[in-house]
Amino acid sequence: MIKFRSTEMGGWETPILGEKFKTIIKIDSALHDCCLYLEDSGNRINPGDTLILPMDFLFPEAVLPKIGPGKKFELVTLTRTIADGEFVEVREVP
Repeated sequence: MIKFRSTEMGGWETPILGEKFKTIIKIDSALHDCCLYLEDSGNRINPGDTLILPMDFLFPEAVLPKIGPGKKFELVTLTRTIADGEFVEVREVP
């Protein structure tokens, strides 16, 4: 589950639009590249939205050993945290 920060809480001022959203995920203190798939959100994420979205990692072998249900994370940019999240389910794809 991902809670995108509202504009007032430091989130973005405009919605995220598209089929995919590539960003950086922070797990503990490590940063990793990830991709969120927005189909379940109608290809739109508004500031303040709380969503459950599928996610892939550029290097899953570096991330999968660190995560599981209940593990917390942040989505970040170079200048701020845009969302706080918690893994609900983890599936390995061959």
